[in-house]
Amino acid sequence: MTWVLGRDIVWPDNVKGGPMKADRRQKVFQREMAARLLAAGAVEGEQAFGYRYRLETRAGTLVLTMHASDLDGKSRILSLFGRFLNPVRAVGYTGESNPYSGKWNFHFGEDCDPLEAVEQVMFKIEGVLPERGA
Repeated sequence: MTWVLGRDIVWPDNVKGGPMKADRRQKVFQREMAARLLAAGAVEGEQAFGYRYRLETRAGTLVLTMHASDLDGKSRILSLFGRFLNPVRAVGYTGESNPYSGKWNFHFGEDCDPLEAVEQVMFKIEGVLPERGA
């Protein structure tokens, strides 16, 4: 089950897993999320709006980042911030991204297993990736 709040996708805190220290959860989430984005074809480096990754999708260019403030070991929320450069086109593919700003953010509560969070984000992202071999 998902809730949509201001176009941010928020999963319940009890998706899977148990207590894990905040700094460990952040590190696992960051490492695994980066690896999966790169495996999906993302390019790492300075991108539009200061985001860290760029991924070409059927919905247009998607830039993504995990802000440093979320990786300082203090935040209990796991977040991936995304933004499509063509918001109008993107909303036709996602049905969830903000049609004005193009933002497509993912947030997970403190009890969510970081690997499960990565899987859920990648499920959504894979839905807008170009078909393999196309």
